Parts: sequence; C-alpha cells; structure tokens
Amino acid sequence: MFKATRSTWLIARLLAQRGVAVTIVSTPHNTARFKNVVSRTTQSGFPIRLKNVKIPYQEAGLPE
Repeated sequence: MFKATRSTWLIARLLAQRGVAVTIVSTPHNTARFKNVVSRTTQSGFPIRLKNVKIPYQEAGLPE
C-alpha cells in the first residue's frame, strides 16, 4: 500500500473505531488496493465503505 493510501486507510479506521461511518471515495484503480483490507475490517464490524468515482482522464488528455 502506498503512503497516501495507507494514511487514508489509517484515518478511516481510527474514525470507524470511534463509531463514525466512513466512506472512502477514490478511483477504481486505487479502490482495488483497499478492497481486501476493507472487507476484513467490515467483517469486524467497523463501518467503512468504498465508493468508486470514474474520472474522465482521456477527455482531459491525461494518461491512464
């Protein structure tokens, strides 16, 4: 896990441990990195969800 995704995950987990419902919004590529960790955490009862947002990178002339 990269540092940015690790930091996001740690903050989400800390909030969820305190009863806050957390939704991580990210691109499908980055969401794939979180999927296994989040599924284990939600099985433990922590309210963390993932939401994919597709960004039209090609329309902006950005690389995939």
